[in-house]
Amino acid sequence: MTQAQLAKRAGMEQAQVARFERGRGDARLGTARRLFSALGLELLVSAAAPVPLARLLEERVRAVAHRRVARVAATMALERQEPDARALRALEKEEEARLRERGGSELWDD
Repeated sequence: MTQAQLAKRAGMEQAQVARFERGRGDARLGTARRLFSALGLELLVSAAAPVPLARLLEERVRAVAHRRVARVAATMALERQEPDARALRALEKEEEARLRERGGSELWDD
């Protein structure tokens, strides 16, 4: 099928099909659906995590806990009360456990 034929079937200009094919035009989902429908195909969209979701969640828990403890440690340092590295890691582990237990949207606030 030529671009002109596809454009006619999809109800759009041939130039728009050309831009879409080159990745330079309107890349909206509705446009893609129209083009695939004109080809007699159904466009299916799916989301896939680049890593297992459990790993993604665990990485997020660790990162949020680390940032929160770092903020507290910075405040404590200003008051000359900064805990040592072992105590900081223990605080991070406690915060990680709290975050895992509570879960939810709190992980995405930072």
